[in-house]
Amino acid sequence: MLLSIVTWLLSIGPALAAQQINGGGEPATAAPTAAGAAASPAAQQATDACGQGGGGMFSMVWIFALIAVFYFMLIRPQSKRAKEHQSFTTSLKKGDNIILNSGIYGTIVGMAENVATIEIADKVRVRVAKSQIAGFAKNADKALEQSERK
Repeated sequence: MLLSIVTWLLSIGPALAAQQINGGGEPATAAPTAAGAAASPAAQQATDACGQGGGGMFSMVWIFALIAVFYFMLIRPQSKRAKEHQSFTTSLKKGDNIILNSGIYGTIVGMAENVATIEIADKVRVRVAKSQIAGFAKNADKALEQSERK
């Protein structure tokens, strides 16, 4: 969805710039000379440059708007989630029931700086990176009981 919005904004930008420059009409063209003959290439370039002077500023506005959209829709939420996960991993302690990113439930039995030792079954311990801990396991005991019944 975001990609389609960005594509639409990029496609409509030059058209809006041309309308703004010409007061809503067609894009500027070279004015004929007094005799009605076609203008020289140098005069054509000068006329084009004068007629399209505001387009550069309008394009810069679009670029800054796109950067702002990307910042507020992608970068800022991702950094906020990363900060929340960092504070979560620092708050972990022994005895917490957790779930890993892989879907494995366990209980923390040991902690190191970047590694946690997780007990996933009786006398089965696994060392994992703290960054791989997805969150606290809610209803982990119920899930464990149901799996043992089967």
